[in-house]
Amino acid sequence: MSFTTSKSTKQTYVVETGGLEASFSVVSVSELTQASFTSSIVIGQLVHQISYELTNDSNQVITVTKFEYYGEDGSLRNTVTSEEIEDIWGTGDVNPGESFSGTADFRIGQPTTGEVEDWKYKFYCEDASGSEFTVIGNYVETL
Repeated sequence: MSFTTSKSTKQTYVVETGGLEASFSVVSVSELTQASFTSSIVIGQLVHQISYELTNDSNQVITVTKFEYYGEDGSLRNTVTSEEIEDIWGTGDVNPGESFSGTADFRIGQPTTGEVEDWKYKFYCEDASGSEFTVIGNYVETL
């Protein structure tokens, strides 16, 4: 299960010209961007690594400016800043049809699988025109 945006801004237009009628919809970039994360290394009930991913299904480049993850109680557990994104990935730019992804390792104090299922990832992004939006990623169970 992944999450895009909770409120739809989809607008439908009907155009009539020369006796022909056509309709089209406008969907925001944030609605075409989705995120999720999974437990990628689990030993027993302890999660040693998680993988996260934000996918850009829009037709324009978006930029991840920072991202955070929140624990099962809603508390902020970690923030990755724009400077850290540049140091690690080189850029926060995500081309159309591509993904921004990574992993986080827990060497000490590993969370349990039950705890991780209630975490949230929050990606702060900008579209090509500089408009800011956020995308929230939920846990996706792997087989």
